[in-house]
Amino acid sequence: MMSLFQHEINGFATWSRVFHDPSAWYDVAGAMYTESGITYQGLTPLSPGTNAVFRSGDTVIKIFAPVEAAMSDRDDYSVELMALEEAAKRGVPVPAVLRSGTFRDRYPFNYIIMPFIHGQELGGILQQQDVEEQDAILDQIRSMLVRLHEIPPFPGDTFAKVFQRALHNDRWLLFNPQVRSEVSTTLLRYFNQIDLQTLVFVHGDLTGENLLLVSENRIRLIDFADACIAPPGYDDVALVLGAFDLDSRLVWRYYRFGDPVLFVDSLFPHILLHDFGGGYLRDLAAKLLNLDPGEVSSLAQIREALIRQISIQ
Repeated sequence: MMSLFQHEINGFATWSRVFHDPSAWYDVAGAMYTESGITYQGLTPLSPGTNAVFRSGDTVIKIFAPVEAAMSDRDDYSVELMALEEAAKRGVPVPAVLRSGTFRDRYPFNYIIMPFIHGQELGGILQQQDVEEQDAILDQIRSMLVRLHEIPPFPGDTFAKVFQRALHNDRWLLFNPQVRSEVSTTLLRYFNQIDLQTLVFVHGDLTGENLLLVSENRIRLIDFADACIAPPGYDDVALVLGAFDLDSRLVWRYYRFGDPVLFVDSLFPHILLHDFGGGYLRDLAAKLLNLDPGEVSSLAQIREALIRQISIQ
């Protein structure tokens, strides 16, 4: 039988060329919907991530990268299914799972079909709200994280794996050898000092794209494919640098800290630990220093620029 999926996947480069292309997935997704007994209404692209995610009518389908994409040592599909179930049990507003399964074609593709959430991505519009509306949203996010961090660790993932992914992340290759050496030294020191009792379940990617603002300023949380076991500060990274877009007023009101230096010193190791840490440092260098990653002389250069930004009142 001829495969519905007509593209070869052999490493991340080949996956990245097709995962956001509706035409590559039209027939495969149609078969998944037929298999699930849900009406198929074609595919519309959504914000690109690392898995194939599309809208179809009033539903969303997420098709996970097969092992041939060589993206990571994690089973993102199982992690996301478990996380959605556990988060819903705790009253966290997440999408329901309508159907899930594995469709065997040229490659075995795991997928989840969920309702489409009508809302706006929080990134870029949070700053447009008045202070009262912002505070209501910040309170919801704070409460949501408390409940998420109560989810028990899931099988197959450990903090040691998170650490190894950070230490050997290809995104550090953007920086010069001096900075890469500082990253490794800082991560090793942090790993040796971590109290394993403080580790929790984290969402892993609390960007403005994954926090949706729906009616009456209510927040919905999506996309748990990057969830892992880590210190709570791991979730602060995407929140501060992504959802809050380094708006110091939002950061101060959310965290209610007294000393910006202590706050940045607490946040900084988690930036390095984060799976997208190299990308976050690249963006900080561009935004705060107007530098390309290779032009950054030291981690202290970015740390000091971040302290100046967070100190703005």
